[in-house]
This record gives sequence, structure tokens and C-alpha cells, in this order.
Amino acid sequence: LAVARDGNVAIVDAMSGAVVRTLAGYTHPVWIADPARIVVWEERDGTGHVVDVETGRPVLQLDGGFGEPPRGAGSSGAAVVAWGEADKPGTVIMWDVRTGDYAGRVLGRAGEQATISPDGTVVAAVHPGQLRVVTRDAATGAVLAERSGAVSAAFGPTGLVATSTPDGRLEFLEPRTLAVVGPPVTGIPGPVARYAHSADGQLLAVRGSDGGVWLVDVPARVVLGGPIRHQSRVEGLAVRPDGEELAVDACDGVMLWDLRTEAWADAACRL
Repeated sequence: LAVARDGNVAIVDAMSGAVVRTLAGYTHPVWIADPARIVVWEERDGTGHVVDVETGRPVLQLDGGFGEPPRGAGSSGAAVVAWGEADKPGTVIMWDVRTGDYAGRVLGRAGEQATISPDGTVVAAVHPGQLRVVTRDAATGAVLAERSGAVSAAFGPTGLVATSTPDGRLEFLEPRTLAVVGPPVTGIPGPVARYAHSADGQLLAVRGSDGGVWLVDVPARVVLGGPIRHQSRVEGLAVRPDGEELAVDACDGVMLWDLRTEAWADAACRL
């Protein structure tokens, strides 16, 4: 796990909870396809780096940037996307983490909460004030589709874009047309934020407007459980690739939840 706190990024052993390495002076950690490396940005001037997790040393610098830390960032594996304020508000930048070069055009006034498709070809960004999501060709910046009613969005491993309406309805969209694929998921207090998928895209964890974490079976389009509540605001979520564990990053620390069905049965028997 990687957690940003007080101008540092802590690499945490998920089994023991011990901090195994501290990356001083960095923020906005993003894991990439290579599990031995992570992308972080300097608190001082926002310069991005690919860092070797074992040594804590930068191995590659990302070209350009915002001149300050981004407001948020995500990854498709071989590429990272970040959004923030540069020459134009709502700027979205993508990088190839193998070279450090820009992966496509710098997009000005493109929106916030940007997310990139698993194959790195499509970027989606939300304009929360306008309740609108826009997808663009990552290489050219050309607009592919627009859809109203969205306050947040996140690509999943299957290539669909998950979006939330203000009342918490989750819809799953084809990225190049933003056509709805399958029924929506209802029952989560909205709007929804903080998406985290399992590696196969079967399980989705989100934060509802009630502050709780909710679990969704994506193929079945049903809520599996929730709310999982915490004493302080949930700032980040991560689902283990096999979907058997959930990590919740809140202001009072990181909590791990065992999602295996056999663990639920064992816990029920102890009640």
C-alpha cells in the first residue's frame, strides 16, 4: 500500500501494517504495471518521478507538469494521468511511465477527476459543476462523446467507465459513445466518489455520500454490502487484485477488511 501523509508517501506492508519505506517530500502516489515501481510528485514543485519502491530512489522523471502537485492522479498501468491547474484550469496530462514523455496532448479545460482506459487510448474527465463527463482520444485530444448527469467517473479493468449521478446511481458506459451498458446500480447514498476495482473488474468499492464504503458486484449490478463506516473521512480505497481484501485510507489510518466469504462465516459464528 502507498499512503500520502504530511508531505511524505509511506509504503506500507499490507500483511503487517508496518511502514517499510518513507518517500520524503512526495505526494499523490500511483501504482503502475510494474509492482516494484510507483509514480509520485514532489511537494515542492510538482515534478513527477517514477520511483523504485525497494530503494526509494527516482529512476525516471516525468516531462513537464503543472508547476505544483496535481490535484489528483490515476494509472492505466503503462500510463498515468493527472489533473490540476497549469496555464489553463482543468488541465489533464498523461505520461508514458516507460519513457517519462507525454502520452498524447496536454488537455486544457478538460475537466477534473480524469481517468484513463486500461489500454491507454481513451481519457475521461468530469466537469462536476456542469454534471458532465467527456471522453477524448488520448493521443489527439479529440472529443469522442459527452454525457450529462455525471459527478464522478472511473475506468474499470473491463474498459467500461463507471459514473455516478448526484443521487448515487451508478451507470457503466462504453467509453467511445458513453452509451449505457446494462442496468444501473442503485441503493448507494449519492453522490459516489473514490472508486476501486479488483483486477478482474468483478468487484467495485466506492465511497457514498454517507461516508461509508459500499461493495458492488459489477456483472450482477447489485450492492453486495455496506456501509463500512470509519471514524474519520475516507480519503482512498484499494481492492487487492484477487478481490479478497479491501484497504480503506482514512484520516485516522489505514484499515484492512477481509472480503473472503469464508471469513464472513467465521466472524458470524463468533458472534
